[in-house]
Amino acid sequence: MLAPILTAVIWRTTTWLVATTVVASCFAPVARAHGSGGKHDEASTTTSASASTSTTSPNPSRPLVQINPVSLYSTGNSQLARRVADGDVSTEFVTQMAPSSPPTWAWVNADLGEVVPLVRIDWMWAAAGAADQFRIDVSADGAKWTTVATPTDAPVGAWNSLSLDGKAQLVRFAFQNPNHDPQLGHLAEVRFFAGADFVPAAQPTSLNNAEVISRAEVLPRPAVGATLKGRRYTVKGSARSSNSPEGSSRLALDGKADTAWRTAMSVPPRTAWTAYDLGDSVVLGELRWQFSKIDFADQFVVQSSPDGVHWTTFAKASNAPAANTWVSLTAHVKTRFVRFLFSNPNKDVDVGYLSEVRFYTAA
Repeated sequence: MLAPILTAVIWRTTTWLVATTVVASCFAPVARAHGSGGKHDEASTTTSASASTSTTSPNPSRPLVQINPVSLYSTGNSQLARRVADGDVSTEFVTQMAPSSPPTWAWVNADLGEVVPLVRIDWMWAAAGAADQFRIDVSADGAKWTTVATPTDAPVGAWNSLSLDGKAQLVRFAFQNPNHDPQLGHLAEVRFFAGADFVPAAQPTSLNNAEVISRAEVLPRPAVGATLKGRRYTVKGSARSSNSPEGSSRLALDGKADTAWRTAMSVPPRTAWTAYDLGDSVVLGELRWQFSKIDFADQFVVQSSPDGVHWTTFAKASNAPAANTWVSLTAHVKTRFVRFLFSNPNKDVDVGYLSEVRFYTAA
């Protein structure tokens, strides 16, 4: 599931690589960013955007209407999205990965509840050093995005202000990690403003979070064709949720029982997933998997998708009876992508330990 500059993940041979795509919209391609002192985050044409920050104050004579988000959510490597709009500059959005597994990417989305004619976005940093590559994206529908600024993570403890002119319901604060920083974020607060004549809806409505998240996490490559070795399909690409180590989805394809995909957070994960591309639409007759450790898969589902965006659950499962034991599931599912989606009802420190997966035609 997964549009303008967008943190996308592209299917490659047994991996997805983080990429950026810029989609044009009604927003001006270049927006100016200002800072104010104070205490204490598919279109065919493309456009570029840039921004700069300073400590000059926004124009105080322009009356504005502040818009409060109706929904805040983020990549699975953080559970702190709500902190960016809690009115407390001492709290922050930051990833929560284990010290041994720096995050590859992160983002936090603010849903404004309706399409809003935005004229200003404010944000404040709690600390520097975790936003080496940062951008602000906007979207009216969660599918087509425009990058309106690529600021730095300074100044800290002061309001930064971005002037713009366009309509959006979603605002995304997106981070990449080219320098392998231990965490990403340190975004303390965000604020959103419309012009004085804007009247907010009496009953704002959020967009479909699941589909927005899916589009933001995965952008599949074109079909390359399915390949069989006997009854077994060759996996053409793999991907994983942001709360698992970089490259770890491939560990379930390496033929080694002692390596495995799993999460790597400093707090119990809420959900996590790993997914596999069979190269084209096929009829899946059987799949097999095993775990290197048990008791870290209390509840998971197996899902199919024709496009990597829209998913359908076709099986529910739990822990294997023993480690390094094959579990077999008979299916008759037409799909290109297969995803193992884990929840964590018992708040285990990690979920997963999926050591091997295999996909077959019907016997």
